[in-house]
Amino acid sequence: MSRRALLGTIALTACLAVSAPVAQAPSLESVLAKAGEYAVAYNEAHPFLLAEESCQQLFRPYGSTTHDLLSSDAPLGEMGTPKLRKMRSEFALVAAPSLHAWVAFRDTFEVDGKALRPEKDRLERAFTDSRDTAPEVARKCTDAALKYNLGRTVRDVNVPTFPLMFLMPQRQKGFAFTKKGEKRVDGATVWVVEYVETGRPTLSVVADGTPKPARGELWVEPASGRVVKTHLVYDTLDAFPDMKLRPERYADFPRVTIDVAYKRDTALDAWLPAEMEEVYTRRDEVLTCKIAYSKFRALRGAGR
Repeated sequence: MSRRALLGTIALTACLAVSAPVAQAPSLESVLAKAGEYAVAYNEAHPFLLAEESCQQLFRPYGSTTHDLLSSDAPLGEMGTPKLRKMRSEFALVAAPSLHAWVAFRDTFEVDGKALRPEKDRLERAFTDSRDTAPEVARKCTDAALKYNLGRTVRDVNVPTFPLMFLMPQRQKGFAFTKKGEKRVDGATVWVVEYVETGRPTLSVVADGTPKPARGELWVEPASGRVVKTHLVYDTLDAFPDMKLRPERYADFPRVTIDVAYKRDTALDAWLPAEMEEVYTRRDEVLTCKIAYSKFRALRGAGR
């Protein structure tokens, strides 16, 4: 090739390189829009899911003698005897489209390896027999299961899909979102989106009605809006900034963190909650719950 031809080839290559379109990185707004569509579709596609929930609770008291689970008379601040509990429950995740949310029910059938009764499918039978009476039956089962929980803290936000509600288009305006970074999950790049609840009223409140804002992270695949992990924090100091000056009140309110990891369920062709870890911290106790979900199935054609 002559020198003139070579220079022409180089110039043409440079021209093509300059004129080649550069892929635009998605904006946070577009990713949130995709995630909102995903949350809505998720709510509609999975109206009723059943699974088995395995929960291991580790209760660590710190010297409070007011609770009958404590086997130590240690002064406040010294660790008492930890207690471990293992539970297996039938778990129902029910979509509530009108609320842009989900409702969870549990029916515990085994505690520390001991069966509580022969049958394990009371929730499934309740919703199959009649959708009208099923919520009342399911609520009674859930309330009965609460007595097996350790510690004084009431676990009332342990619905694994709860943070997906923050992404609903109707809810997003009540949150401030920020891209925190990127991660690789199962070979795909996901955005780590940090959120802080700014709207009032908040979706959760303290017992006296004080707003209890949520904050945390959502791991979102930008192209599809698919959520693969969520991190949720409720901290009393967010609701009561002056709480450190009022330790007598701070002791009665916990700090809660809930992490949920999603995995693809091949049978249902959906990304469903696989693991959840909850940590409830207060001055006199710490409760850690490690939860695993298995045997997901969709309930269709139930009675009405």
